[in-house]
Amino acid sequence: MVISRFAYMKGVKCGKLLWTLYNDPGSLPPHYDGTQGVFYDGAAASDLAHSLFPDIIFAERGGDNDAIAAGKPIFRACVGDDEASATIDILKPLGEGEWEILQFSFNGESPGSCPPALKGLMQCKQIKHVRDIAFQMYCCGKSGVRVGKCQLLYVNSDYVRMGALDSGKLLTCEDVTAKVLAEYDKVEPRVMGMRRTIELEECPPFAMFENQTDCLGNSHLDLRHCPMVKKCREAAGEVGGGGETGTADSGMEANFDIPAAREFLERLVFPVAFLDIQYFCRPVPLEGCRPYTLLPFVFSLHSLDAIDSGRIISHSWIWDGKGDPRVSALHKLSELIGKHGSIVDQFGELSLSPLAEFASESPGHQHVMQELNSRLIQMVCPLTQEQQKRLYFNIDECYKTMFPEVNMPDDWLDSMEFIHCSFNQRDPAARKATSLKIKENSRTRSMIMLRTSQKIAGLCGKEYR
Repeated sequence: MVISRFAYMKGVKCGKLLWTLYNDPGSLPPHYDGTQGVFYDGAAASDLAHSLFPDIIFAERGGDNDAIAAGKPIFRACVGDDEASATIDILKPLGEGEWEILQFSFNGESPGSCPPALKGLMQCKQIKHVRDIAFQMYCCGKSGVRVGKCQLLYVNSDYVRMGALDSGKLLTCEDVTAKVLAEYDKVEPRVMGMRRTIELEECPPFAMFENQTDCLGNSHLDLRHCPMVKKCREAAGEVGGGGETGTADSGMEANFDIPAAREFLERLVFPVAFLDIQYFCRPVPLEGCRPYTLLPFVFSLHSLDAIDSGRIISHSWIWDGKGDPRVSALHKLSELIGKHGSIVDQFGELSLSPLAEFASESPGHQHVMQELNSRLIQMVCPLTQEQQKRLYFNIDECYKTMFPEVNMPDDWLDSMEFIHCSFNQRDPAARKATSLKIKENSRTRSMIMLRTSQKIAGLCGKEYR
């Protein structure tokens, strides 16, 4: 049984998740084996590593010893033994038999340079990185690799790419060697504890390491993408996060604020377009963008042309990887939506804010953006406060109360898969299949908004089916 870097980091937070990873992996969502991280930063890390060290060796599993013997920087070196193993972002020779671990931090800034309001959050993120690097150092020791220095590579969010990537301006370094050494002695006891957890006959009832927090009772934790949250809620007697979901026809009124629902219906101007639009971001920016700029990659429209019409017109768009996706998305939206009628989106102007920010700096697109915003109506408006909260934090759970038979596609996972498909995937057939799946998921989200509006009309005694 090998404790991987991914399993170690998850195991420190939750013994239940660690046990499930090894004993019941089939119950976890697709790709919950560490490949989500590859979707997000695989191509980005590769691009940055080559930019930093043109002579870097891209290690192949099994050839790491030869790469280490070459005495050159190594990308994705695999170290460890049959008890613990880790893949290191960059392993750089220091001389005299010592090596330096360089780890990319793609989810935050250095605590020393970030705004005061974010300092606490960035410090928490740095603690996770330090814990991660300490495990990597532990695995290096098992491979006979002596580590003399550890650094975190942060992304400069103010960098704007103009032409070739300038990694010197994009990345900043912070030496965390002392912090890693302070954490190092905790690694082996943790690994031993994790092995005991994995060997249990049944899943443990709680986290068995430092974090004994009741996750469900912690309002500061974002549990939207936790694969264990459903099981934990069921075990705690919470079905659907605090109530029975019922059926599509029972207690429907409980989902809506009826006065707000009537106002929602009165605001609709036909033809009405129900819009789902999704964004992705990467640490390595596209031309003319900053790191982590939100860029559209797919949208779907379902339109009703009259209040008494049963004819639904469907359109969708997905970025083809050419040019600026914001320009393509705005052009296609303007073409498909036309000049008249309401546009219903989950969160109204908030959903189009990344496009609005781009248009504000691009005079040629301002009039298109202003027209779209003037016609937007939020799908969240007619929902009760409880349902609005669900919509923001667990969209699938929100719509399950109205359509139990529907599984709302995970927009976050769609984003991860799009990044993998567009920047990592080499197989054209696989890329095409992923694109079709993502477009279909967007259509599902758009169609559910239309069906929800029909439910609202039925409750208020107004038909437009």
